[in-house]
Amino acid sequence: MTDATIHPPFGTHALPAWLEKLRRWSLQRPASGVNRRLASLVRRVCLAGREDPVDVEVFSRARARLFPRSNRCEKAVFAGAQFWDRRERQALAAAIADFGEARPFVFLDIGANVGLYTLFAAAEAARAQREIRILAVEPDAMNRGRLCLNIALSEAEGIEVVASAIGGEAGSASLVQPRRNRGEVRLQHGEAAGQKVAVLTLPQLMSEHGIERVDAMKIDIEGEDEAALSTLFAEVAPQRWPRLLIAEAGRDNTASIIANVERHGYRLVERAGINAIFTMSEPGAKAQAQGGA
Repeated sequence: MTDATIHPPFGTHALPAWLEKLRRWSLQRPASGVNRRLASLVRRVCLAGREDPVDVEVFSRARARLFPRSNRCEKAVFAGAQFWDRRERQALAAAIADFGEARPFVFLDIGANVGLYTLFAAAEAARAQREIRILAVEPDAMNRGRLCLNIALSEAEGIEVVASAIGGEAGSASLVQPRRNRGEVRLQHGEAAGQKVAVLTLPQLMSEHGIERVDAMKIDIEGEDEAALSTLFAEVAPQRWPRLLIAEAGRDNTASIIANVERHGYRLVERAGINAIFTMSEPGAKAQAQGGA
């Protein structure tokens, strides 16, 4: 993991006090259309004349060094965190709070980016006084460096960072770098220029890290999501599949990934923007009845 001691301490890139007070005030506003526009205005005021990064507290219990101009999710969380993946985070928080087994809650953050879901899950586990184990999987070296630093700055525990990419088949691939949004780094298979990375399947990831079952998983891997899930469903026993699944599915309610996941015994709880939230109260029951894995 990146050693936080080789970076300037948290607070080095803090906003002036009056701007930080304005930013925090905007975060306390209810999630509404008017307040979304207000958050955008506050963001512009706070960042005017400043260069990235900015040191802020996020999700009450975590610290992050954000680069709002190069990553859409960092921009959203900097000012407007109450809007960012709100339904998804509510589902994850409820799953952690309601967890009653005598073992750590297991969360897989597939496509962890700079770690905002990871930091949120760790903060919610601390709030609920529950032990948690997180695998934060991020193949891009720059994003992974920011992820590791954010974990270190937050002194978050129970997190393992994995440098591999995830796909439907194991092997290697290149990373395609986006022009504006670092959250859209994607795999390109075959011979291609770019950062070379190892690609694991979800079953391999679980095997290599001794994951027997998954309580929640967020997967956002820019087009590889359905292939990765299909391999999971084909090769792993249903009892080990995620009980809560948050997956990028686009905006089309007829997207094949939705039908694929539902076919394996999941219930679509809600569409939230481009994401879909699924639950399985009795893991794999439908798949088993149909002769699934």
